[in-house]
Amino acid sequence: MAIEGHREDLISENHGTPLSTRRIPPELFRPIIEHLEHRPTLLALSVTSRILRADAERQLYSVLDDGSDVPQHIAFLSTINQNPRLAGLVQVYHSINIVHYKENPLWDLLYSGLRKMTNLKVFHFRAFGGHPAAELLLDSPFQLEGLHWANHSEGEIMSQFLVQQHSLRHLYLESKRGRTYSSACCPNLTSLGGNRITLESFLPGRRITEISN
Repeated sequence: MAIEGHREDLISENHGTPLSTRRIPPELFRPIIEHLEHRPTLLALSVTSRILRADAERQLYSVLDDGSDVPQHIAFLSTINQNPRLAGLVQVYHSINIVHYKENPLWDLLYSGLRKMTNLKVFHFRAFGGHPAAELLLDSPFQLEGLHWANHSEGEIMSQFLVQQHSLRHLYLESKRGRTYSSACCPNLTSLGGNRITLESFLPGRRITEISN
């Protein structure tokens, strides 16, 4: 009888406990979430699971490299402008041929959103027509590691921005004729791309190991 009673206790302990008190550790879900690329699924996880929210948000907002989906960019930028905590998760952002110079609402959303992306590491940008748009970068809080800037004929504003980018390793830039950059710009470059003016301005005095055009 005692043995039978003990077995019943074990059954109750192992199988009668509600699932809510026998949760799988969240860290076991992390590798799975890190491989999810379906944004609607990540969004659903972030709003429905208190346990998985942080990992889902990190995966959802860390990278937006589909540079051509205008509605997605408007929604993304609107969200991070309203929530600076989420803006701080953004590390890679691409915006390619989806906005004209000072075309709203996207221009203003991008301008203000960049000032909230404190941890941005890689930025790829081109406005329609390639109009100079370096003013987007002024007073930005981030230290980039990679910048692909496909607008042309940028002037002094771009020079001012690049002087502040001490962590920049990879740069693509189309420079206008007569433009030069001081040796203080991007001292740690290892990869450089762009037109001849850019190459002639940045190659001297830097340990650049990769060149593209």
